[in-house]
Amino acid sequence: MLKTRKSITKRIKITSSGKLLRRVSRKNHFNAKERRATQLRAKGARTIEGMRSRKIWAGIPHN
Repeated sequence: MLKTRKSITKRIKITSSGKLLRRVSRKNHFNAKERRATQLRAKGARTIEGMRSRKIWAGIPHN
């Protein structure tokens, strides 16, 4: 039986259409130094595509 990698499920959200979403990096702290445009660009989530998404799907077999 294949197990799900919990580290992947904590970091990735699967949409209803099957896309994988990840958080933008560098958003925890020390953001006062960042330009406003950089902060706004880091808002929301990014999709994971290509070979990376295939490897992630291999790590979460039960979804």
